[in-house]
Amino acid sequence: MRLYTNNIDRLLSIPTNGEQTNEDEEDDGIAIQEKRFETLKRILSDIELKMDHDESPSSAFATVKRQKIVSLWEKIEADDETLNDESPGFRKYKAEFSKLEILVDQCLIFLQEHMITSNNSSSNEGLKLDRVQIQKFTGDYFKWISFKDLFESMVIKNKNLSNAQRMQHLKTHLLDEAEQLISDLMVSDANFQCAWDRLLQRYHNKRVLVQKMITKLMNQPNGRGDSASIKAILDTTDQILLGLGEIHWQDEDATIVG
Repeated sequence: MRLYTNNIDRLLSIPTNGEQTNEDEEDDGIAIQEKRFETLKRILSDIELKMDHDESPSSAFATVKRQKIVSLWEKIEADDETLNDESPGFRKYKAEFSKLEILVDQCLIFLQEHMITSNNSSSNEGLKLDRVQIQKFTGDYFKWISFKDLFESMVIKNKNLSNAQRMQHLKTHLLDEAEQLISDLMVSDANFQCAWDRLLQRYHNKRVLVQKMITKLMNQPNGRGDSASIKAILDTTDQILLGLGEIHWQDEDATIVG
């Protein structure tokens, strides 16, 4: 009887063809993404070399490289949504995805700056922001650094724009608390710097940024033990750690949150 039971247990533990197929598909999905990562790294390495040597790329170089990055990253982001976060290699894959996401943003900003600089065809061209879209800023401290970097590279450093045009772009990219902060300022050349200084004074405050990030990290709800709640905690933690890295927070800065 014991031998019979053991045989039954072994049979039940063997995965069905459907289960095996799903696991293989998940592994294949991560493997495909990792191959795309390697291709993307080769493209980005050319740009990083120019960034390290403070070398200005030609307009043609910037345009071609940007198209390749955007095309490949769109595929990576689309397939990222389909992966199972419980598959064996997912945690390692996701860490690599997060690192590449930051590097992609940095390289696209670098290329965008030089595409704008080299574009002297007409002043009207400066009114057209490229396909890298600036997300509207509501006053969320966690999204300030990303908004600031993109707005500076795409609008403030665009020599084809007047300050009045920059002010118009700024007003159209603010919502809620951030919008109210400069609501009393009309669109004009003279008011742009005042508006931007107000935003910097309110949101570009290292002490406040670190305090809010640490508070959010420590006040995360206790996980229920299911994969969704665990994933939410990991995602929030990764977001906060990346945010601290973006503002160059170090261990010796810990006193500012005391």
